[in-house]
Parts: sequence; structure tokens; C-alpha cells
Amino acid sequence: MLCSERVGLVARTYHDIDDITNLLEEKERDLELAARIGQSLLKQNRSLTKHNEFLEEQLELAKKQTNTIVTETYQFEDQEELLMMECVEQFSAVSPNHLCGYEPAIDDQVKAWL
Repeated sequence: MLCSERVGLVARTYHDIDDITNLLEEKERDLELAARIGQSLLKQNRSLTKHNEFLEEQLELAKKQTNTIVTETYQFEDQEELLMMECVEQFSAVSPNHLCGYEPAIDDQVKAWL
């Protein structure tokens, strides 16, 4: 029953104790229902808040792990670059004959057989 209907009923039945009792009982049931709904919503809100806090903690952990991975990636890239530079320096210090596996003594042996 709508509130406006209740007001009209109360006005018409002001002197009828049974109608007033029925209205009060209905209002009490509505109040109990509202209280149960409120308790249910409060419980659900607490559960969602707790879950949200858990997700925020997980997000922070993921951010820290991501930062660690990014930092390590940069470190590995720097190490790789240094190793590449060392390799280039070592290969440039070696004579071209050694790079191809060419040895002059073997060349002289081949000429001797011919």
C-alpha cells in the first residue's frame, strides 16, 4: 500500500481500532523488511570493501613486480650492450687471417704440393 493511500485510510478509519491496528502491523512489517534489506546491503558492502582492498593489494604487488622486471630488463640490456662492445673490440683486435681460419703455413704447404 502506498503512503498516500495509508494517509487516506487513517483519516477515514481514525475511530476504527482494527483498521488502525492493521495499518500499524503493515507498517511494522515494512520496517522489518527495510531493516533486513539494510542489514543485507551492509553485509554485502563490507564483503565488497574487503574484496576491493584485496584487489588493491594485488595491484600494488603487480606494479612492484612490473617495476622490478622493467629495471632488470634495462640492466640486462645494458649488460648485453657492454658484451657486444667487448666482442666487437676483441674481433677488431684479431687479424683478418685469424677470423677466417686462414693460416699462412697451410697456404705454403698447398703451394708445395702443386
